[in-house]
Amino acid sequence: RALNQKEFAQQIGITQAELSQLFKGNIDITPELAQNLENSLGIKAEFWLNLQMDFEIDTIRIKHRDILSKARNLNKRKYKIKEAVV
Repeated sequence: RALNQKEFAQQIGITQAELSQLFKGNIDITPELAQNLENSLGIKAEFWLNLQMDFEIDTIRIKHRDILSKARNLNKRKYKIKEAVV
């Protein structure tokens, strides 16, 4: 599309710094931004919002997986300590 990052950011109504943060996953795709992306790129706003939703769900799954893993490891350690004491 022959746009640099600054031009693309202006086209979709955000700053270049915000665009960089968006690429890093630090800024959410809002409905307004999704519509601006659709207007700029011709890719439906629903696509962008679905990407955001998938990212959020994956983030939650990873968080819960890590919490469950830590809890399981803690329980294993407690069980090993009980075995050693008995």
